[in-house]
Amino acid sequence: MRRRARRAAGLLNERRHTSNALEYLKMVAPDYTGEPRYVPETAVVDGPLITANSTGGLHLGRLVLERLDLCSKETLEAWFEFFHTGDGKWFYALMESVAARAEVTLARPGRST
Repeated sequence: MRRRARRAAGLLNERRHTSNALEYLKMVAPDYTGEPRYVPETAVVDGPLITANSTGGLHLGRLVLERLDLCSKETLEAWFEFFHTGDGKWFYALMESVAARAEVTLARPGRST
């Protein structure tokens, strides 16, 4: 564990990042010097690096899906809001955005059905 923490600290020293706590990073990675770039947020993006704390799985998922450009912004927003709030209105927005994209995809010229 210590060896992995030291390697990770080297990567984090040069980029904006987050974690469960700044004190935790200092404790598990004695070579960590990235305190000026530590951001106390749920998830942080710096170039190709995405970091999240242990409560940030949903935020991490949103950032990864956004980077991969796998769905429309409307679908991504509805997905995130549904799982973030549990409000059924977002479930219906999610289903509508997926259905709308599927219809556009199926209706493309030259595509056999």
